[in-house]
Amino acid sequence: MITTVLALLKPGEFALVIFIDESYQKDSGGVWHYALAGFAVNEFRYRAIQAASYQLVRQFFDVQANYVGDSWREALTHKIIVEKSHDDIELKASDLLKASSLRRFGEENSPHHRLVTEILGNVRRCRGTSFGVLVNPDDPQQVKSCSDGCPPVYTRLIEMIARWMQDEHPGQNISLVLDTEHNGVNLPLSRSIADFLYRSRAGQNMRNVFPAPFWIDSQSMAGAQVADLIAHILMNSMMPETERKPLKILTETVYGLSHRWQTSSGGTITRLRKLTADGGSSRRH
Repeated sequence: MITTVLALLKPGEFALVIFIDESYQKDSGGVWHYALAGFAVNEFRYRAIQAASYQLVRQFFDVQANYVGDSWREALTHKIIVEKSHDDIELKASDLLKASSLRRFGEENSPHHRLVTEILGNVRRCRGTSFGVLVNPDDPQQVKSCSDGCPPVYTRLIEMIARWMQDEHPGQNISLVLDTEHNGVNLPLSRSIADFLYRSRAGQNMRNVFPAPFWIDSQSMAGAQVADLIAHILMNSMMPETERKPLKILTETVYGLSHRWQTSSGGTITRLRKLTADGGSSRRH
């Protein structure tokens, strides 16, 4: 899919891609916290992120079958022990950033924390920029409702991306890359995003944004897995302080990826007010 975009470019040019995922959780008070987030990067530099992630999986993970008896337990201070082979491992926030794993050896000493730190460090070295829209909906499924057109969280995210492209990468193009849902494409959402970019006055002015999202399999694309981590970290930062996982350092790193780009209107992570019953929202500046 990315190759298709590259075919439209002049020799020596590279497209930008932004990998996007979502993360949501309800706190003890019944409030939902939702983050639609990810990172943008030059397609050429993304190859370095993909290669580094491949190597990090082999560095941090080990297969339990390689150990005799319970000897694998002794390796837990520096290895993440799994039962599957390295080729089947997917970097998922729900597995890597469990509160129990982070607190077992201390936040920074956990191999899970060190792995995610390395991953985000690679994004930074490859000049990746984080994006995110945070909101407290009545229900997370409400966020992606396309009954009134493109969902507000997606229009807001696309607006930030388009403004960033205009300021930082004029004349270049960027493609939205979304993770498939239950191994399938969300056709209503895909169509609503395309309609917004094709038919609305605001969308038609966003000429730098490719007018339809690409859907990918997260298990084979490190970018989607990194977006999952970023979305989860931002969502966790929204939780009540007493219910947050110990991810302060990772949260600062994610925000740091966006704060390297600043305009008078702000950075690339924003907060929407709680969605209304009809799916609309108002913005918090």
